[in-house]
Formats: sequence, C-alpha cells, structure tokens
Amino acid sequence: MATKKPPQLHLSHIQDNIMKLILNIFLCFLFVSSTQAGDFKIKSRLYIDADAIGPYYQKNSDEQTSIKNNIEIGSIKSSIKYKFTSNISSKVQVEFKKEEKDDYKNEFSLKDIFIKLKTGKSSLILGRFKEAMGHEELMGSSDLPTIERSLVSSIFSPGRNTGIMFNTDFKHSTFHIGAFQLKDDDIESGSSVTSRLTHGLSLLNHENIFHLGASYSYRDLDDSLFQIKNRGEVNSADNIIRSSRFYAKDQNIIQAEIGTIYKNIWFMAELYSTQIEQTNGRSWQYQGFYLQTSGLLSKNPFDSASSYKYKNGEFKPTNREAGNIEWVIRYSGVSVRDYAIGSEASSLLLGINYYLNQDTSFMFDYLKPSISGNVVNTNQTGQAISMRFKYLF
Repeated sequence: MATKKPPQLHLSHIQDNIMKLILNIFLCFLFVSSTQAGDFKIKSRLYIDADAIGPYYQKNSDEQTSIKNNIEIGSIKSSIKYKFTSNISSKVQVEFKKEEKDDYKNEFSLKDIFIKLKTGKSSLILGRFKEAMGHEELMGSSDLPTIERSLVSSIFSPGRNTGIMFNTDFKHSTFHIGAFQLKDDDIESGSSVTSRLTHGLSLLNHENIFHLGASYSYRDLDDSLFQIKNRGEVNSADNIIRSSRFYAKDQNIIQAEIGTIYKNIWFMAELYSTQIEQTNGRSWQYQGFYLQTSGLLSKNPFDSASSYKYKNGEFKPTNREAGNIEWVIRYSGVSVRDYAIGSEASSLLLGINYYLNQDTSFMFDYLKPSISGNVVNTNQTGQAISMRFKYLF
C-alpha cells in the first residue's frame, strides 16, 4: 500500500529550464559545426520484430487466454556523431519505439546528447547518457547476442540520465564515476552518484580474456513513488513482473560481473542487489542475476578473425562475416519480493542469429519463463518466441 507523499518544495522547474536551454544551445552549435570541416558521421538502424507470446506474458490472462501474435517496427534509431577536434567530440541519438509503459504507444525520444572532452586516456562527458553500471546495459542493443536484455539488467540498471561523468583507462583496468539528475514520471528532482571499476587480463598467448567488474550507485529518490515493472524479456509483453509500490527515500544498487572469451566462445554473468528505503523507514531488498554463453559457428570454429573482442573493459561483437551463425543460451532470475509482496521470476532463453552480412541479420529467441509470488494473471503457462530483422545503415 502506498502512503501519502509528504509535501515538499522543489527547484525542479528551474533545473529543467536550465537543462533545456543547455540542450538547445548544444543542438544549434552541433548543427552549425556539422556544416564546417570536421569528422561528421550519421549511423542508423532498423528493427522489425515479431512475437508469439503465451498467457504468461499477458496481463489478466486466464484459462481461455490464447497465444498472442504481434509484428511491428520494434525500433528506428539514428545517431549523429561530430568530432570538433581530436580531443572534443559529441553525439546526438534519437529513437522511435514503443515506450516502456502499459499503453503501448510508439513515440520519438531523445536517447543521448553529450559532449566528450578527452585528454590522454581520461575523458569527461557532459549531457545525457547511460550511467556506468552493468556490462550488458552498457552494450548497444545492436551489439547484443539476444533480442532483449536480461531480466536483471532491464530491472536494476539505471539507464540514461543527465549529468557529468569522468572516466579513465589504465593498462588493464577502467574507472568511471559520475553524478546525475534523476527525473521521470514519478521522480521530480532526484539525484545519483554512480561508479564502475573493471579489470581484464589476457591469458594463453592473448587467446583468452578474463574480466571482472563491479559498480555501485547511490540514488536520492526524493520520496518519489517507486515500483518495479518488467515485461519479462519480451518487448510486446505486458508488465507481468512487479514489486510492491511505495514512496521511497533513497536506493543503493550494487552490481558485480565476470566474463571470459576463448576464440569464438563468450561467457558472461552479472549479479545485482538493491536496497530501497521507504519514506516511513522500512527497508526493501531485491536481487537478481543472469548467466549467459554464446558462440560463433564459422567455417573454422577456432578462427580468431571471427572471435569476440575485448577493449577497455568491454566485450565487443566480432566483425560478423556473411553466413555466420551465432548461438546463445541465457538463464536469468530476479526477486522483487520482500515482506511477502512482489514477484519472483526466471527465464531460460535459447537463441540463434544468422548474419546475412555485417549490416543485416535475423535473430530468433525462444523463452521459457516461470513466476511465483504476486502475479497479475491467473494463467502463467506458455512460452514466447521472438524474431527480429536487424538492418544497420
């Protein structure tokens, strides 16, 4: 049960107007600069998605609920990058897709808009971008071996916010720390501080990479209304995984990860734990994880030219050759249940990706889910099949 939010005086409107002014000036500056000499790049991608989902993924489903089929333009995203000098670069990214709510409306949204100042192996980023938490979350969607991110990443990772971040690279390690302003439908004037540390080593004559990473985020939620809602790794599904709903004072998120690659085999695992303090002083604890392995079936299964890559604390997709087939297996689980309120859910994913060329691919995912605790339907049976046509241009 949500309790009444105490009245407070905020400066959010002044902050919003200042941020809008900064963004407008930046856009004008970027447009003018793009007509001058410099490094100007535009990249876009198109997703066409098709899903067949069972009653599990449908809100208020019962014994008479049948399989639901859906085909749509999953996403259109364009990124504009401009390099002012060798040390100053910028990015603007917009996307047209279904918003992450229950009304299923498609809309345009501003994803990234930032300026990056770089000196040596260190850089400073100002604008709107992803907070540095979670390897899977920080990967671009076009680089993922699965159609959607795991339960744990989509539920616990902070995503994009407006702020400033410093990062630096060492010989085998990376470090990020940033401060951000939080604002959405529920948060009026929250803030966060998020940090990330990674360490990677090359073994077996540089044919094997071993990676460790950890992140921490403190989030002042400003006594905002808090609830976790999630579609269970299927974009056309309803928000069937839910936590309790309450006004929250602050949140702590801890994340740890481990990964390794050998030739064309990649293993990755992440663990999240979060503690949320309710306005009335009650503390809520949620957690989740995923285990994932994937590989490439090339003509030569041990051809290093077709293997996964690793650079600056991040695993990268290979230069996928025409005709390559990629397989992926992932098991993820989350618990957003405490005080006997909320859901516990898991999902087994089996996927196959076929690469027509580096820019065109077809993806197929089969998902077998389970759920317990508080649910929004009376029929939790059924699986999901998701397919995606992906084109980069």
